Amino acid sequence: MEKYVSQQQVRITHSLANIIRVLQTERRTGELQVSRGNTPYTETGSIAFVNGQVVAARIGQYQGPQAFAMLSTWSQCFFIFHTSTAPLRQSLPGPDTGPIRTQSAALTSGIHPLPERSSGIHPLPERNSGVHSLPERVSEAPSGPLLSLTTIPSATMSVVKAVSIIEKNGLPRSYRQLIFLIDGRRSVEALIVELGLEPGEVSHMLQTLQRLQIIRLAR
Repeated sequence: MEKYVSQQQVRITHSLANIIRVLQTERRTGELQVSRGNTPYTETGSIAFVNGQVVAARIGQYQGPQAFAMLSTWSQCFFIFHTSTAPLRQSLPGPDTGPIRTQSAALTSGIHPLPERSSGIHPLPERNSGVHSLPERVSEAPSGPLLSLTTIPSATMSVVKAVSIIEKNGLPRSYRQLIFLIDGRRSVEALIVELGLEPGEVSHMLQTLQRLQIIRLAR
């Protein structure tokens, strides 16, 4: 059990899902604040817990179940947990007042801990982030040779901005799933395994993202 979660100072983890699981298991109440990336691409978010239940989550313009789904996929990041004894106000609009179900985008009166291993891939809401001056729409026609399995893609922008570009170009949902997995450490081979797609399809998707200047491909 990661007892250092109880210390109110900035820490680093290689799996935010593990930290969430510890807070659920220990039935903690407070706010988990997280960040990753370097300026100007730093991303920040927060998750609120009441007795181990996730009651609110936020990252950028997203909140609620969508924000939690995005944050639960984070690998290496910085975090700090602020313990609270006062009730935390829910940030989710609407008549639902129950905690966020960690394995579903629905709100419910119950909650389940995160599974031991999960890809954490969930659809994002269909909304425009207001990003301007985006690259021109690209074609889905296959092009380029197969990438080496040892090639390591890395992001050039935040996930929120990348998703906006992907949506503007009308690319399939699998591209959004792919961008969540790109962390500068996973190789093409690892991405193929995670997505369960053919090598040629993943290679084409990565080259498409590179043409859109969303990622870089380092050999």
